[in-house]
Amino acid sequence: MVEASDSADRVARLNALAQRALELQARLASAEIVDPRCQSHDRVLFGAQVRVRHETGVESQYRIVGVDEADAGAGLLAFSAPLARALLGKRVGEVAFLQTPRASEELEVLEIGYGICNG
Repeated sequence: MVEASDSADRVARLNALAQRALELQARLASAEIVDPRCQSHDRVLFGAQVRVRHETGVESQYRIVGVDEADAGAGLLAFSAPLARALLGKRVGEVAFLQTPRASEELEVLEIGYGICNG
């Protein structure tokens, strides 16, 4: 009885791993390589390092990255994150409006850079 249960667990884990492998293969197939140094440097685009000033006066720095690279604690924002979406397309001096379920905030874009390439 225990052997049948172990076997079923193994099959379920193998199926889950196979599904995850298919998802990763699909993501790789649709991935595009973007060299941040080749982006338009006057606007926030994928790969940008952005320094902003919050309404409180506090300054923060973020990098717009892919979903798999995101680490909000390290300032690496997935391009699909609400803050990244608010910043995308902005130029130095422009204000991004961030609306979240808890609050809204204005962030002034202070600096945009593309000097570091992680590829």
